[in-house]
Amino acid sequence: MNARGLPGLAPNLTDKTWLHGDGSYDFIVALVQKGVPKPKQASAPMLPKGGTNLTDEQVRAVAAYVYSISHPPKP
Repeated sequence: MNARGLPGLAPNLTDKTWLHGDGSYDFIVALVQKGVPKPKQASAPMLPKGGTNLTDEQVRAVAAYVYSISHPPKP
């Protein structure tokens, strides 16, 4: 619920650590679209589009949200 993940299950999305890429918006879009079949630190894969039928617009919205919580505005 707080996007901080669960050890061994899901990564923290609020920090600057990215296990499978650079954390850029474009990277996050591709990650949501393709999923993570072999996660480096999680016990289960992340399915493409979260296992749902997201539209391209919805994928971009998810990616924008994840990007915003991992790249907060500078004061």
